[in-house]
Amino acid sequence: MIFLFAFTVLCWVGLMYWVHRRLRDHSGPSLINAEVVGDVTVLIAFRNEAETLGECLSALNKSEGIADSIHVLLVNDHSNDGSLEVIEESKSHCHHLNIEVVQNAGQGKKEALQTGISGLEEGWIYLTDADCQVGPKTIRSLITRAESEEVQVIFGPVLYQDRTLWERLLAYENLNTQAISEAFVRAGRPIMVNGGNLLMHAELKQLFMESMQMDRASGDDVFFAQQLNKDHLSGCYTLEASVLTSPPANMRSLARQRIRWASKYPGYKQLMSRVLPAFVFALNLVFLWMGLVWLTSATLLNVLLPLFVVKWLAEFAFHRTWFLKYSFRARLIDSLLLSMLFPGYYVTVGVVALVAPRFEWKGRPYDR
Repeated sequence: MIFLFAFTVLCWVGLMYWVHRRLRDHSGPSLINAEVVGDVTVLIAFRNEAETLGECLSALNKSEGIADSIHVLLVNDHSNDGSLEVIEESKSHCHHLNIEVVQNAGQGKKEALQTGISGLEEGWIYLTDADCQVGPKTIRSLITRAESEEVQVIFGPVLYQDRTLWERLLAYENLNTQAISEAFVRAGRPIMVNGGNLLMHAELKQLFMESMQMDRASGDDVFFAQQLNKDHLSGCYTLEASVLTSPPANMRSLARQRIRWASKYPGYKQLMSRVLPAFVFALNLVFLWMGLVWLTSATLLNVLLPLFVVKWLAEFAFHRTWFLKYSFRARLIDSLLLSMLFPGYYVTVGVVALVAPRFEWKGRPYDR
């Protein structure tokens, strides 16, 4: 049993070291602060987003380094709140935006994205969400990186606000996910990406639409990414290229979000995308077992405590190094709390997503 626990900690540290090396060895081209010339369309599918759409459009209106006005195509997924009124109000002061609203031809986010993208024939298409605030240099940074690396798809980071302790812990965990996402994008094997900050060229719109043909409530970003040739994609994981959003407001919202994310797993086709989540689940299952043994067996305390400390300090060193580029300082107490809580959280979400995959999203019930 002790050997299993030690081997699990070794595998965990090895995974972090691989991610660390992948991030460290990447040296992307410097971003040139020049104006972007050409067609740029921002595509946003929304449903009942009256509380956030105004801020989303105002942030887009502050975009820098784009020569022409930005075409913002908003696809209304049958909203029944005041979203349309917010959009009309935003048109009066968002003078840098050419705002267009169309109705979703079907139901759900996938159908909304297909409705919007079907009419776009050329130029860059930038996808974000109605609850995101795009940074002033985000779109320019992504396009510049795409043109510099001669790729057709660029993924960027989505950061969480961190005003309260709850938000800070979720922001911490989200940055850990960003680091892993970036490492696998760098390896040409995207397994976790976020459609809230995604740039693609219109030449790939057919491939994007084909990736929507899957019976999953969400996952438009991941399923698209997994169909890409590694020579066609890259990442721009910098603070300038980020977007900001609010994390789930409470435990119930968090559970719904993570179960929805985990419910995508059966739709993954790439071997790496299926193996890695299962591998991480197995490691955290052993960590959870290790914690229960620690609590119930005083005789093993002297053996298990050093293993836990090694795991925790390795995580902290990794986070302290890679969170700084997002101006986020990892703190020991945050790291300790998440190191203790994460195994139980991860295992619980994984099990619930497999045995009780029904969840609610945007006011609609879904089965896995």
